[in-house]
Amino acid sequence: MPINPNTLAERLLALRRQRGLSQEELAEQLGVSRQSVSKWEGAQSLPDLDRIADLCRVYGVSADYLLGIEPTLTPEPKPEPVKAPVSDAAEAPTPDTSADDAIDAYLSASKRRCLTVAAASACCVGTLVMLWQAAKSASLLLGGSNDGLWLILHLLLTAGCVIAAILLFPKSGTYLRPYRGMILRPGPDRILPSQVKLKRLRLAGVALCIISPILPINSFISFLSPVQYIPSFNSSGVTVRFTPLQSVFDSCSYGCAVLAAGAALIVYCGLRLRDCKPLVDNQVRKS
Repeated sequence: MPINPNTLAERLLALRRQRGLSQEELAEQLGVSRQSVSKWEGAQSLPDLDRIADLCRVYGVSADYLLGIEPTLTPEPKPEPVKAPVSDAAEAPTPDTSADDAIDAYLSASKRRCLTVAAASACCVGTLVMLWQAAKSASLLLGGSNDGLWLILHLLLTAGCVIAAILLFPKSGTYLRPYRGMILRPGPDRILPSQVKLKRLRLAGVALCIISPILPINSFISFLSPVQYIPSFNSSGVTVRFTPLQSVFDSCSYGCAVLAAGAALIVYCGLRLRDCKPLVDNQVRKS
């Protein structure tokens, strides 16, 4: 008797729900990938004979019932005990859903998570910007300026960037926690975030990171040049010489700012692509 893929998929999905297992937990017990379990339950592929035997052992049912030969459930005499789901899964929404509102909520939470991690990454690089500016302010003080407020401001901003990064990184892990173990199947007409656009933005971030050292390197070369133009300005009635070293500090700050923008783009687009991949893989295709 030929195997009915639809009957097999329906019974696999129903048995997994009855046991309170997520696709990841079942895949771990069977030694396969989560995508394989998803394809079995979506009637996109069939498990081989060894996997069918393993499924019967885990679910405690006969192969005839699993393959649709027996219309009613006939449990095996000694089913293997199934481990209880983790506490996070108990708090999660319904394990399997294709509702548009659930997909919208997941995409919104994913976007917030990606923006939070990108901002934290930018703050990490932003500390370098503030440190270079603090070094410039300190050199101006040594050069005769009597205004130390800029130095204090830059040091405070450096501390602020560090604190922001410390607070943002842990917070980013909370956004997708309710969706752990949840299976989302977008319909064929559902528009998902453009993978091509995200990859292009990520390439733009890579380009920014590559060009970020150009200005600092150029300033270092000028600093080492035997012919140097040294401008000056008046601060609180005192003439302060603006040395080439301070130009190097400025150039390093600008380079780090470009690097921060590039890093934020790379992190945001990379995480967004990873979060959207399950939706793309599970999207129902038009027949």
